[in-house]
Amino acid sequence: MLAQTSLAARLTGEAKRHADAAIAAGLTDRRAADVLAGLGETRNALVAAGAAAPNWVCAACHTTHDAWQPVCPDCHKAGTFRWSGAGTALA
Repeated sequence: MLAQTSLAARLTGEAKRHADAAIAAGLTDRRAADVLAGLGETRNALVAAGAAAPNWVCAACHTTHDAWQPVCPDCHKAGTFRWSGAGTALA
């Protein structure tokens, strides 16, 4: 998240530093690699290996979605979306 925020603020050095740190710490999804790609860096082996993107999961029917929604379009239950990140949180 720090890498994405830094990239959005056009702090490219900070974005690269945070993305590299996330990958070095074992982040298993592709967010950090996407930040590096946004900086013009080539995508690393993490993305080439098919790392999963984080997504939203409905707790009621367990379907995955790219964006949060107040009501699940599959089972029509409200308030059931939960964030599912494939990576490890960095403190």
